[in-house]
Amino acid sequence: MTLTVPDSRNPYEYVEIRGRAVDETRDGAVASIHELARKYIGQDYPLAPDEQRILFRVQADTVVHRVMG
Repeated sequence: MTLTVPDSRNPYEYVEIRGRAVDETRDGAVASIHELARKYIGQDYPLAPDEQRILFRVQADTVVHRVMG
């Protein structure tokens, strides 16, 4: 899998992490999304009634920081 995180202040700068999922679990997944939502929006995540959450652990193979332009 690949995760790309752009710099919100500079659209030409980002960090890219490439790797593979080595583990998945549902344990703690709902608590995790609520914790992130409280941090960024100040409230629990509005889960849909049939929504299911999964946590993946990723083994990073490559981490790259790029600044273009």
